[in-house]
Amino acid sequence: MQSAVLCICLTLLIVVGVSDALRMIRPLPTYCRRPVCDTVCLKGQERDSRGCLTCRCKPTIDFPPTPLCGPVCQIYCPYGNVKDSRGCPTCRCNKSPKPVCGPVCKIGCPFGNVLNSNGCPICKCKPRPKPICGPVCMIACPFGNVLDSRGCPTCKCKPPPKKPVCGPVCMIACPFGNVLDSRGCPTCKCKQILCPQIKCSRRCLFGRYVKDSKGCQTCRY
Repeated sequence: MQSAVLCICLTLLIVVGVSDALRMIRPLPTYCRRPVCDTVCLKGQERDSRGCLTCRCKPTIDFPPTPLCGPVCQIYCPYGNVKDSRGCPTCRCNKSPKPVCGPVCKIGCPFGNVLNSNGCPICKCKPRPKPICGPVCMIACPFGNVLDSRGCPTCKCKPPPKKPVCGPVCMIACPFGNVLDSRGCPTCKCKQILCPQIKCSRRCLFGRYVKDSKGCQTCRY
């Protein structure tokens, strides 16, 4: 009899120990009480740290209403129309996101290449950009102002240009002067006056009209 009681006690101790171990390994389920809320949540209610429902509603995403747009110009825009502040398409086309350009000439352009209508560089260099200059002294410079390194006028005047040192000229008589070269020196060519083509209403009896001081024909005889 005593051995039977001892066996039952050992069995109970083993069952209690196993149940305690299982309880430590696997937590007991949480029993939540459904809250009584005054609001109706369209997207459902949020849960707390225990996983129970609360009276806080899940946030909703409000999409902006679709604008009522009028008719658009009948133009084809391969990259879509430009939209206004309401999101409606306008009569302007979007630019190409990135042009596909071909090869360019190997020339050194310090200020970049000129771009065509597609935004691609061509074999032409951009000119030097005009400098942004400040105010200049109010002085009269008959030959212009001296420019600084940026190309801006300074408060100094340019000196008068030096007369060129020219050599001897051919001994020819030029009634209207000699033709000048790039330095401003006379050459062995005479200037020719281009006379206007005139048509007289009266015919000259002797066929010779009077010429003016430049050697051009007049209608006087």
